[in-house]
Amino acid sequence: MTRLGVVLAGGQSRRFGSDKALAIWEGRPLIVHAAAVLAPHSDEVIVCGRSHSPLAVPHLPDRPAPGLGPLGGLCAALHYA
Repeated sequence: MTRLGVVLAGGQSRRFGSDKALAIWEGRPLIVHAAAVLAPHSDEVIVCGRSHSPLAVPHLPDRPAPGLGPLGGLCAALHYA
């Protein structure tokens, strides 16, 4: 069995006030922390919902279209898997 780790990172961070995925905590962007938690338990890690991040992993757009919230990222991850 292959395990896919997925970081859902397509939110607009309206309440947060800035791009939450790229916010720095303990010297690293939050998206890097999320991927680091998934990596030891996954055969592959991907990011859904954004086209850029500091991670050198596949990035998938929301599916079938942007603006669907977490379901768009989840659909993209399931389609990829």
